[in-house]
Amino acid sequence: MMLHDDDMLFSKTLKNMKDDINFFSQKKGKPLGAIATSSQVFTYNSDYPKAHLDFIKEVNKFWSDAKSLKKFYKLTNNNILFTSHIGGSVPSCGATYNREAMLNVGGFNDDFGISADLVLYYCIEKEYSVYQTLDPYGFYRWGQNTMSKKESTYKTIKDNNDFREYIFSKNIFTKIWGFFFRSVMYHSFTARSLEMRKIISDHYVEYKDYADIYNKKPNKIAYWIWRKIFFRAYQYHKKIETRKNKHEYKRHLKKIGVK
Repeated sequence: MMLHDDDMLFSKTLKNMKDDINFFSQKKGKPLGAIATSSQVFTYNSDYPKAHLDFIKEVNKFWSDAKSLKKFYKLTNNNILFTSHIGGSVPSCGATYNREAMLNVGGFNDDFGISADLVLYYCIEKEYSVYQTLDPYGFYRWGQNTMSKKESTYKTIKDNNDFREYIFSKNIFTKIWGFFFRSVMYHSFTARSLEMRKIISDHYVEYKDYADIYNKKPNKIAYWIWRKIFFRAYQYHKKIETRKNKHEYKRHLKKIGVK
């Protein structure tokens, strides 16, 4: 289980992860390779330490007392074609990996730097099942760290663009997909990345700051087709899949006597 030095886990994260591993390990299909986790993000200000401590206590109590929703999003290699994102929640505090799966794919590739965990999920997905918790499992502190820097956003956008280009080159189908939707997917991913920065960072950035990575504007028709048809259809499929996993999980817990 990953835990960065400036982050924290909820008090019941280890217990919940144990239950998650037990459930997904007994499902038919590919063996369980990894479980990515969502996080409660907060910005730390050293001038108000008590306020942050109270916030942490309240949020931890809420998620410790509340019954987990047991909602999981299954990640596959198709995720990048339909969402423009490699897949997997980042930051990754609480993310848990099957050691065998990690060794089989060669572990983290340092060439990808801050995007190495995203690429790792993609590699594991080829031979293993990978899930994403929709409930937060810990706190991610957004402050004076690597990810708060403007250069980190640039690297993330560039890495994801480069990885999509790799995906587009794999076969004739992906080449055609890239031809029609390359600019649309770049615009979508970049726009979401910049929106996130506005929420959690004071460093002002604009879309034009990344023009040297890719500067072709998306075709309006292609954008509509990808966003309104393919993206929505994929999200609908994932909602059904998530709901099915939730009901199966709850039946599993009831069967083994866990409240």
